[in-house]
Amino acid sequence: MSEPTHAEIVAKIIEELKSLNEDFAKVELSGETNMTTDIQVDSLDVMELVFSLEEAYDASIPVNELSNVYTINELAALVQKSR
Repeated sequence: MSEPTHAEIVAKIIEELKSLNEDFAKVELSGETNMTTDIQVDSLDVMELVFSLEEAYDASIPVNELSNVYTINELAALVQKSR
């Protein structure tokens, strides 16, 4: 399997966020979306999202690095680094 591109990971994160919470499906999400301030992702949603991304990309995302992640682009970069 080829390495996923940053854009592919961003699209997957957006897809996962929309499936986690119907409110997220009602807003336009992009790589620049701040998950904390723009859509108020809670800690449970973050953990579900991380689990889904780890499964999808065979990654091991360090939980301690999540505190420095705010945007979808930053999370996608962390996923790429964690593969």
